[in-house]
Amino acid sequence: MYWESIFFDLDNTLYSHEYAFERAIQDCYQELVEEWDAEGLTVPYVPMEDWFDVFKFYSDYFWKDYETKKLTQVKYRRKRYVSTMDHFQLPCSLEEADRFHEKYYEQATQYVQPYPGLYPLLEYLKSKSVRLGVITNGKTDVQIAKYKKLKLYRYIPRERFIVSQQVKLEKPDPAIFQLALERLNPNKALFIGDTWEHDVVGALEAGWGAIYLNTQGRPRTTQHQPNAEFSQFIQLNSFFLQ
Repeated sequence: MYWESIFFDLDNTLYSHEYAFERAIQDCYQELVEEWDAEGLTVPYVPMEDWFDVFKFYSDYFWKDYETKKLTQVKYRRKRYVSTMDHFQLPCSLEEADRFHEKYYEQATQYVQPYPGLYPLLEYLKSKSVRLGVITNGKTDVQIAKYKKLKLYRYIPRERFIVSQQVKLEKPDPAIFQLALERLNPNKALFIGDTWEHDVVGALEAGWGAIYLNTQGRPRTTQHQPNAEFSQFIQLNSFFLQ
């Protein structure tokens, strides 16, 4: 095995964040509607599917601003929520946006399911003495819950599961990749992730190898050259087993 250490992103890399996202967001919207009904509020009727489609539109629309750090995570989430509510002329506030997302985080973990091929690949890499890890942006408690739900502790020690909030660094900052190297001291490190700027550019700028796991079909935005690009996780198995 050429690579001594292989780190992964988490969301949309080891599992389908989009599936968990859709199910949990819909749950939270349904709960919100029930709260309005219980409070006797008169609001326009908006079918769940219509509300979610607009919410997803704004999630994608503002993503670039978040990815390029024009928006913090909190502001990004607030903008997509408030923009959706304004679209349908529904009541909202920044405080409600924050509460909505807190509920979303609580709901989302139950829908986290590993991509096909995840465990066989981790087993194989572990058998080759490759040191495995994760570097993920996000809230510590939320990402740790996913770590447990996916049973990643079987393959990745907790100290190699690096969460941006906990270490006060975020991808694509090279410092968060350097932190991982300090914990491992490898000569050859590879990073696998689904976000071009955060995962691929961040890793390459830090001197790592990189694989673009383009599960969302997003275009490259720079001239950086990853070691490979795939659209499905299962393709990684063939890549490493060749």
